[in-house]
Amino acid sequence: MRVSTSTDTMKQRILFSLDNLPPEGLREVVKFLDYVRFKFQRKTGTSSPYRPIALGGLWKGTAIDAHEIDEVRREMWSGLENRGL
Repeated sequence: MRVSTSTDTMKQRILFSLDNLPPEGLREVVKFLDYVRFKFQRKTGTSSPYRPIALGGLWKGTAIDAHEIDEVRREMWSGLENRGL
């Protein structure tokens, strides 16, 4: 399939503009392109690779007491302290 000349010209203009942007401008362009891609995915109905998962009842039947919570907190905080956080 052949891309139209106007599309080719537009892509050339975009590439020329990108070549003349400072690094912080390129970051802004990437953010904008991500937004545009997201916007068109929603309009075209393209589905996301992510699917919601129902978590209701995940812990049903599991008894967690205060001692276990304290133990997990100690483990978590000790891991962060070892990283210098």
